Amino acid sequence: MKIRTDFVTNSSSSSFVTANIGTNSEELLEAMKKLQRKRAFSLKIYRTEFCISGEKTACGFDCNVPENPIKVIEVLAELLENYGQSETAKKLLEKKNEFANSIKSYRISVGETGNSAENECLCEDYVNHIIKTKYAYSKKANLFDCLWNVLLDSFDWPRAQTTYTFKKETGNTQISSSMSGPLDYFRLENDGDEAFQIDEQGSLIKYDGKEDNVVIPFGVTSIGNRAFSWCQSLKSIMIPDGVTSIGDGAFEHCISLQRITIPKSVMSIGKDAFMSCQSLQSIAIPDSVTDIGFRTFESCRNLQSVTIPSGVTSIGWHAFERCTSLRSIMIPNSVTSIGADAFMSCQSLQSVAIPGSVKNIDSSAFTDCASLQSVTVSPGVTSIGCGAFANCASLQSITIPDSVTNIEFYAFGGCESLQGTTYDNAVYLGNKNNPFLFLWKVLNKEISSCFINERTKMIGDRAFNDCKNLQSVTIPDGVINIGRCAFETCESLQSITIPDSVSSIAEEAFKGCTSLQSIMIPEGVSSIAEEAFKGCTSLQSIIIPDSRTSIGNNAFAGCTSVQRIISPNISIENWTSSELKRASVLEYLQKRELFLDADIDAGYKKYAVGQRKKLLPMIFQNDMIIALTLYAEEKKITAKNFDEEYLNPAKEANAEACVAFLLDWQNKKLVSK
Repeated sequence: MKIRTDFVTNSSSSSFVTANIGTNSEELLEAMKKLQRKRAFSLKIYRTEFCISGEKTACGFDCNVPENPIKVIEVLAELLENYGQSETAKKLLEKKNEFANSIKSYRISVGETGNSAENECLCEDYVNHIIKTKYAYSKKANLFDCLWNVLLDSFDWPRAQTTYTFKKETGNTQISSSMSGPLDYFRLENDGDEAFQIDEQGSLIKYDGKEDNVVIPFGVTSIGNRAFSWCQSLKSIMIPDGVTSIGDGAFEHCISLQRITIPKSVMSIGKDAFMSCQSLQSIAIPDSVTDIGFRTFESCRNLQSVTIPSGVTSIGWHAFERCTSLRSIMIPNSVTSIGADAFMSCQSLQSVAIPGSVKNIDSSAFTDCASLQSVTVSPGVTSIGCGAFANCASLQSITIPDSVTNIEFYAFGGCESLQGTTYDNAVYLGNKNNPFLFLWKVLNKEISSCFINERTKMIGDRAFNDCKNLQSVTIPDGVINIGRCAFETCESLQSITIPDSVSSIAEEAFKGCTSLQSIMIPEGVSSIAEEAFKGCTSLQSIIIPDSRTSIGNNAFAGCTSVQRIISPNISIENWTSSELKRASVLEYLQKRELFLDADIDAGYKKYAVGQRKKLLPMIFQNDMIIALTLYAEEKKITAKNFDEEYLNPAKEANAEACVAFLLDWQNKKLVSK
């Protein structure tokens, strides 16, 4: 339904306030602006020549009156009521039946008799007649009477030299009046109806209609959150230019939606905006959009193609998850991040190229893409997240550039068709220049040894997991990280040398290596993750020289045989078990001069003093005289506890040096008295 009012002025300017419409011109314009905000009216300006009698007109307006004049009157009455014109609305409704019976269809033709053009034109004289004479100067009149009676009284034409033919069912009526041009035509349209709830800011709050094909009214500036949510009969939607944002869940669960037009004015699309639009087959995202958000197109099961413009910088979590018909996707160089589960379960997707602008491929980004056969990761990408390509059963090849320095847990888990390069019992993934970049897995779990290729940079998660017969492995200098569970339960592995190039040891990397006896962590390692050496029950010696190394929870839990921990730059709080704390404190007590950091020194000293009764048996067993000097300094050796806590236990342990120190302390004490 369209409500239309056409105004004509004799000005050549395209500005609305140029007409001799009367003293209320500015007020009338303001009213139109208010109506535009309230009912999504659009003001369109047309410039044309109006020709003299006998020449063809060029105004180009569709002259047909709305098909349902009764509906027009009802909507006008509602508008008047909304703007406080209750009396006018009442009178309008009283005339409804009279109007319907007298005028069923009409059309205005311009030109001499028999030479008509299907156009509707309202001249300046007519506008002045309606607004000035009949309404604007009437004490009883109001602004809305002026505006809407232009439509309702459109059969009241002035005389003109040019012949106007007004056609009714009852016959023809000819009226004459003089005309001149050029003319500016102003059209005020309402492309919507009461089905649209639009606020004063131009935001479409809610659509309550039942139409299959919807054109959002011109003048709407944004589509609110869940405005069309669950409109299950909606098949197509046209969004007008001027809309700048599509809110969260705006079209979610519109299961019949097949077509949508998004204008270039749209700058943002909210989360869940098109989630579960199961009939949507294709969509073009305009260049103005910079972010494809959380679950924007999730479960659009018939979506086959998507155009991602060059302005998009991020593809959010679950953005295209379960778009099971999506066969291809072109990711532009502008994209810098691909979120978790972004393309998860896109079961028809066959290939994908990740541009170098992307730094991180987040976890499960392409998990369960059952038809995915090839992946190209461009130089510039640095990290491939946990399970990023897991369970891609058809994946045969992947190109990993040298820029990748981190491949997280299960990134290629379940990729049974994936092929790599074989070298000494192991399979590698990489690129043309370095096919050995990433040690993915071993060929046979029964291997007893393995020489890792010298060009390898990363050892993957579970690469040697459960190789129970593995006794020796050489990790070359150049490897930068050791993946999660990389050597888990390698029960025969007795020793391993970690090169200086390694920067991190992941969770459970050597968990359950029950034959491992010693480990030296190089200075370049910045982190030892949770449970990295848990359950290494034969581990006796741990050396960690670098102060920058962080130690995760239970990293050495269950290492019950540890007797020595050299870690002068590691705080005692990093050792989670009492056994490890005691082992590190014993090292501290012997080599206090190495603990240069005041805070670290204070922490060890406090523990050593507080736990002295538990530490003394080990101190005497190792005849650690230097430990006794600390207790003497801290005045923890007294005449009262001298024999019971110190001298007698030292004699029983045959700790000769400790006994000599204690006796000397006793003599000095007696002399001082």
